[in-house]
Amino acid sequence: MEQPALLNGRYQLLEKLGSGGMADVYRARDPVLDRYVAIKVLRKDFSGNANFQMNFRMEARSAANLSHPNIVIVHDFGFADDLLYIVMEYIPGPSLSKYLSVFHAKSGRLGLPLINQLLSKIAGALQYAHDSGVIHRDVKPGNILLSSRSIQIVPGETLPLDLEPVLTDFG
Repeated sequence: MEQPALLNGRYQLLEKLGSGGMADVYRARDPVLDRYVAIKVLRKDFSGNANFQMNFRMEARSAANLSHPNIVIVHDFGFADDLLYIVMEYIPGPSLSKYLSVFHAKSGRLGLPLINQLLSKIAGALQYAHDSGVIHRDVKPGNILLSSRSIQIVPGETLPLDLEPVLTDFG
């Protein structure tokens, strides 16, 4: 079933970014604050199940209470049009998984300094979350988005010095 073009009378759904086990993620526009956001929508086949609803709410609440430069920011949570959704910061870069797939196809290898930078920032985000009582149960390259203030990150291309990995999906 197609998702509404407008969610909760506010968020304009623009394109589907991906799908996970229980939810779909969309790039959307918040016209009230004039910014792009990512919206994770629990699929209808799961939204009628009280356990899935509770887990989705817990994910939103847990992540919303975290404030770290390498953890995605949660802006909003709601229920509209029979859909549960989480509104998050939009990270325009690719996932680490997508980046590495293209990079390895070109026979590329990340240097140790870059690997150290990535791992140290993600480890710092995980330590912060754990210290806050939140455990990320699905750490993998697909749940790490790559961002930069200086350039748009393109899968397989050289990564910028100001690379920031951002941990997502605390479900």
